[in-house]
Amino acid sequence: MPDAQVASSAIAAFPMEKWRRQSPSLERAYRGIPVAYLDGPGGCQVCRGAIDAMCECMEQGGANLHGQFPTSHETEALFDEARSAVADLVGGKKEEVAFGPDMTSVTFSISRALWRVTGSRVTRSSSPRWTTTPTSTPGWQRRVTRA
Repeated sequence: MPDAQVASSAIAAFPMEKWRRQSPSLERAYRGIPVAYLDGPGGCQVCRGAIDAMCECMEQGGANLHGQFPTSHETEALFDEARSAVADLVGGKKEEVAFGPDMTSVTFSISRALWRVTGSRVTRSSSPRWTTTPTSTPGWQRRVTRA
């Protein structure tokens, strides 16, 4: 069976409506037009299971980490469980999983950490190459590109 037919039959068999129902934000409209906010500064999709888990956490009284309170211990256990789930999903170790407030803030934090370690700014352009610009060398000589 050609690849296009395999892909077509897989798409036809996928329960799309079931998954759409799991994303309540897909029901949004702006000026009467359906909209979808993907991951970005304008918003993102959050599935019903995540919304329910966040509500349950708030209802139970989540607390600061490392406190000597029952709610702190419960929050730490929840984080540990979430790290394990993400590690299982991506095939990593839970110690390698970190959470942050949003992807933009996390990306800025990672770029600042890389700058501190390497002394270089790391940028991603529209070309398929990473560009590293050392901060100590002036002018056009600073640009180092690798595939």
